[in-house]
Parts: sequence; structure tokens; C-alpha cells
Amino acid sequence: MSRMDRFFFMFECVLIIFVTASTCRSIRSISGGKEGEDFTAEVVHGVAGSNVSLKCVGEGTSVSWKKGKHNITSDDVHRFIETLPAGGLVSPQSEPETEENVEITTAPIVEIASTVSILHIRNISLVDAGRYHCIHHSEEDFASAEESIQLIVNSAPVLLSVESSGGAVGASIGISCTFQSHPPPEVLWFKGNSSLQSNERFTITSSNEGNLFLSKLVVDTALLTDNGTYMCLAKNSVGDGVKHGTPHLLVHAVPKISWTIARSLGPEDIQLEWQVIDNEEDIKDIEIWISDDGSEQSAEQWKSLASTARSVVLGDGVVDAVKGGGQTISVWLRVNTLTDLKVVSEPRNVTMLLKVPEYIPKASFRGSTLNSLTVNWMSPSSEEAQYVAFYFLTLTDMRSGATQQVKQPLGTKEHSFTNLNAGTQYNFTITACMGVYEVAARDCGPSSPAISGSTLFDPPASVEEVLVTCSHSDYGGWSVDVSWKPAKGATESGSVDHYKLEFTSMANYVDEEGQRRYEDDRREENVSVNFTSYKFIGASANTNYTVKVYAGIKHMYSKGMTAQCRMPVWLPRQYSLKWWKTSPSLLEDGQDSSKQNEKPKAALLKLPVPSISQRNGTICCYRVAVVKLADGVDISALLPPENLPLLTHELAHESLLTAAYVAEAYTRQVISYFYSDDCTARTRFLFILFSSLIPTLLEIVILLLREGLHAGNKTAQLFRLKENVVRVKFLVFVRQVFLESSGQEKLVNRLEKLGVGRRNS
Repeated sequence: MSRMDRFFFMFECVLIIFVTASTCRSIRSISGGKEGEDFTAEVVHGVAGSNVSLKCVGEGTSVSWKKGKHNITSDDVHRFIETLPAGGLVSPQSEPETEENVEITTAPIVEIASTVSILHIRNISLVDAGRYHCIHHSEEDFASAEESIQLIVNSAPVLLSVESSGGAVGASIGISCTFQSHPPPEVLWFKGNSSLQSNERFTITSSNEGNLFLSKLVVDTALLTDNGTYMCLAKNSVGDGVKHGTPHLLVHAVPKISWTIARSLGPEDIQLEWQVIDNEEDIKDIEIWISDDGSEQSAEQWKSLASTARSVVLGDGVVDAVKGGGQTISVWLRVNTLTDLKVVSEPRNVTMLLKVPEYIPKASFRGSTLNSLTVNWMSPSSEEAQYVAFYFLTLTDMRSGATQQVKQPLGTKEHSFTNLNAGTQYNFTITACMGVYEVAARDCGPSSPAISGSTLFDPPASVEEVLVTCSHSDYGGWSVDVSWKPAKGATESGSVDHYKLEFTSMANYVDEEGQRRYEDDRREENVSVNFTSYKFIGASANTNYTVKVYAGIKHMYSKGMTAQCRMPVWLPRQYSLKWWKTSPSLLEDGQDSSKQNEKPKAALLKLPVPSISQRNGTICCYRVAVVKLADGVDISALLPPENLPLLTHELAHESLLTAAYVAEAYTRQVISYFYSDDCTARTRFLFILFSSLIPTLLEIVILLLREGLHAGNKTAQLFRLKENVVRVKFLVFVRQVFLESSGQEKLVNRLEKLGVGRRNS
């Protein structure tokens, strides 16, 4: 700053103080002093925010400034020192006194040889208040004179700090505000819009140190309603504080101890659990106190726990009198806070058990899949459940020894183990645990008896080469024989443990009443894995059989392999037949007795034909057999019909013995069976039909031979064969029937035209 600038600054300051010294070596007071008197400190008042210049004139080559014991240097931006050269000095014209400018001048300055120093202080505040010292130095750098000026700064209150606080209900809690002010301030307290005054619940105190003033509000016997933000306002003669303080008061409830568990775990152990409710205090520790006579005065501290502890097990030796079970002791908790608050719980009385409680669950397997097993177990009774917190489940692979272990909470009754190996046996055990002790062997009871279960196997491979045969024997009757081959390696690998056979029979026939019947029967058989064949006994003729063979393991089966067979038709089921006996009349009515030696007339026999079931196959024809009884033979001596030998009509009557011949053969279903797909039925029909014609054919052959031996020429032979033309035509007719038959009525009509079926004997 140039000398001219500094000169103008002198006139801009609010307060200018000029100090001169007399020519004598002692410094004289400029204002209020008399010439020749000793120096006294000048007191100057200033208002915060204004500028001040302090001037010192004295003998010496240099001047220095101090505030208290601290030197003031010229490079201070807030304060700077201006030193004028030695010589005469004329005082500047004084400016009129205003509100912010105070001018203190002396008598006209005498022009002498002196040193002038001016200390400029900008924007003064309370921190600038104090005693300043101006020191003149000689050429030898000795202090030759010193002058003091007391600067007093007047300021409205300035908030420096606030202090919030908190505590439990019922405690005394204080909050405060600190201000810097001169003169001393008046501090007012508010909560919301309500002004607070000292009374039985609130106490307001003030203290100061220099320009620092502390105002404190104390709340006696604090309540939860005292929580909130408070406000402190300060003011003095200079003005109101620019900023007010807002300290906070936090009142919290006293911690409460709530018991959750206090019980005996056996003859020697006690389990305790608790909660600390409405706790906003910092807990120092928690103490356990016990008494064996129920008296709080005789209670002893057992242990001190961490502030976060909420459970404990009192182990062996807690109270000697308790051992053996059956005794009752009392337990207290005491919570100590960092504010020296001590909260004691209500006592809990615990009666010691005579033995350690235990529960052994009863388990079972519920189901299985290829890679999972589901187990369940019985729940404990309400009394047992008090000592069960969770279950410990163990599943062991009996092949590899690997285990799976799972914890399930009380209330769970079922669990599924997954990611298991297919077709593997597992053992399962379950243990009930109290959830109290860290060591499982002490916390859990005995395990349940091990139960075994297996996962399902993969579906086995299908069998091969299934063969089904329908057969009949005189001894075994009708049967269906099934054989197969297992898949390669299936038996050796254990992937098959049995075979299942599905046996289906279907039949279609006409019953005794002429109604069409359909039979459909199904049955199953399980066969040991050691067998590859099976015989179904009790089959029926004229039936289609279908057999499916499955390879199985447990409840899993392969794809079924199918084969079929058809049981052939068979003779109709036997019915009880009756014999009808008749004797033809020797003479017809009106015949001459002289003709008694003639051959008698043939008798006309009429007999009922029973309706027979065609379950064993369609009946293609009926044969009527006539038996000629020998003289003296009774009908009771006849053999069963099926055992009688059949002869020709002529041979039967020429024989003197009992003989039988086929007198008639007929049907109403020849055509339908001829065109059926049942080759066996058709063959049987042809056999029966031609067997009934054998006697006629034999007669023709015999006549041809007999006539051919006695005839001498071809014409005679043809003449004698004339009577047999009808029989030859019959054979031609039979051939035509099988080639062009169009219905059974056509066959019957043509047979009747040829005389077949009305045979005379």
C-alpha cells in the first residue's frame, strides 16, 4: 500500500486515535492527562464490524506493536502497521462525529523530531478486544518508551455452540447454548412456542468467562413428553443475536427385562432366556443372581454376561443344594447400563427335574422315486415337545456309506431326500434335539431305530422273443404255454427282480339259446426272475389268447412284449343222450298173412334234437346213428354212443350181432362254416360230411366189382350200373356244393330232391 493510499485509509476508518508524546522521555496521556503526568492506558470503545486506527508518536528510530504478549506484524491482512517518517506533523482536520466514527484529537501538534506509528484494524470483532502496546525503540534497539491502549468492542450475541443430551425416564438431563457477547446477553429458552422459566421441573443457569457466556437448561425428573428440540435466544444492548441455538433432548424408557424361558434341563442344569424391552440405554453387562431359598437378600451373583447376551445355561455346580433334582431355586437378572442405571428383573422359580428329558421319534418311509425318498415321523406329545427344538435327520447309502444330514424344526413331520442313486438301499434315523447345548452329543437324545428303504430302479429293458402256444392234451387239458428271453445282462445286473404276465382271452360263440355270446377275460401272474416260461392251465377251446410279458423291478415295469395264439375248435361239450327203442311191424295194416316171410317195411323214427352250446366251436353237422339190436340184447347193454363202431347200413343188417350205422347227417350252418376263416372248422366239416358218405361209396364199389365179374361185355356192365347213377350224381353234387354253394337252404333242398335225408332201409 502506498503512502497516499494509507493516508486516505486513515480518513475512512470509523475510529481514529491520535497519540503524541512530549519532548520529555516519559510518555504523556493524550486525552484526560496533564502534561508532565505519568502514562495511563487509554480505553477506547468500538462497535463490532467497524474499522479502528490506533496511533502512537514517540522518540525513537522504530516502533512495534503487541496485543497482550503476541507481536503484531505488518503482513497481517486483518491488522497492518503504518509508520510515518520523522519530522513535523500537522493533525488532519477532524471529521464530524457520527454513529460509527469516533474522533479523539489532541491540542495542535508541536513539530518535533519523532516517530509516528499507526495500527489499522479492519472489521473489528470481539476477538480484537483487549490491550494493545506501542513500543518505541532507539538506535541501539532498546525499548525507550511504551504506551498501552485498551480496545473494548461492543457486539450483539453470537452463537458459538449447542450441546444436546439424553437420558432415561426419571433422570435429570441438561442441554446448553454458548454465546460470545459484550455486554453480557440475556438468554431465553423455548420449546415449540412455549417460553420456559425456572420452576420445579426446569432450571436455567448462566455462567461466563470473558466474553463467553454459557446458558444451561436442566430438566429434572425427565418424562417421555420432554423429548424434542429446544431453542435458545440471546440479546444485549447492542442488539439481538443473529442466530439461535436448537439443542435436542432425548428421553428414553427404562429397560425392562422379560423372561421367555426359565426351566430345568435335568437334575443339574437350568436354561434361561430373556428379552430386554424398550432399551435405548447402552448396556454395560448383564448379571445372573441365584438363591436356593427364594430370598433376594441371600442371592449370589453367579455370572456376568456380555451386554448382547439373551440366553444362558447354568451348568453343573450352580447351587449345591439343587443337585439330585426336586429342589427349587430362584433366579434374577440385573442389567447394568453405561449410565450406571441398574434394572433388576422379577424372580423366576425353577424346580429341578429328576432326570434329563428325551424323546425318540418313530419314523417310517412314505414313498420313493428313482432319485428320492420321503420319510415321516410321529410328533411328540405336548409335554415332550417342550424339550424339542428341532430334529436331526440322517440318511445313509448302504452301498457307499455316504450320508445326508438335515435339520428340521419342531412341527415338521415329513422330509424328502433328493439327488439319490436309483435302485439303492438307504438307512434312515432321526434324533430330537433341544437346541440348547453347543455339543450335539449333549443337546440331542438317542436316535430312532434305523429303517431301510430303497429308491426305485430305472425301468428295466423289455424281454425278447416272446412265444405263446395254445395246446391240448388228454391229461393236461387245454393250456397256453408262454416263453421269453430276458434282455441281455438284465438278470446279472439286478435290474430285474420279477416278470409280470398279462393274460387276455376272447371268445365269440352261440349258446344253447341261440344267442351270440362274447367272452373277454383278463388275469395277471407274477413270475420269479429265475423262470423264463409259464403255463396257463384251464384254457378253453375256440378262444383267442393274447399274452403280454413285462420285466419288472419293484413297482417299475418295462414295455410289454406281446404274442398271441388261438385255441382250436373241439368236439361239442358232451350232453346226456337217451336211447329210443322201437320194433318195426312185420305186417302193415291190411297185409296178407301169406306174405309174412317178406322183408318188413322200414320204420319212420322221429326224435327230438337238443339245442347244444357251440362254445367249443361252431357245430357243422349232426349225425343220427341207428343201432340194430341182436336178438336177446337189451338197450341197457349198449356201449356209450361214442364207443359204438359204425358200419354200413347193409352190413349192420346182415350181421347177427348188435351193429350201428349212420342213418342221417344234416346241418343248418354248413355254408357259413365253409366260407369262414376257420380252416380247422372247415376241415372238420369235410371230414364229417365225407365220413357219412363212406357207406354209400363202399356200396358203389362193391356193386361195380360184383357186376363187372359176371358181365361179359361193356353194355351189360353199364346196364347193371344204372341203379347206382343216383348215388354217383350225389357225389357230383357234393363237389358242386363246395364250389358254388350260396346258402344252406339250397343244400337242404337239393339233398331232399336226391332222396338224401329220407333214406329207406
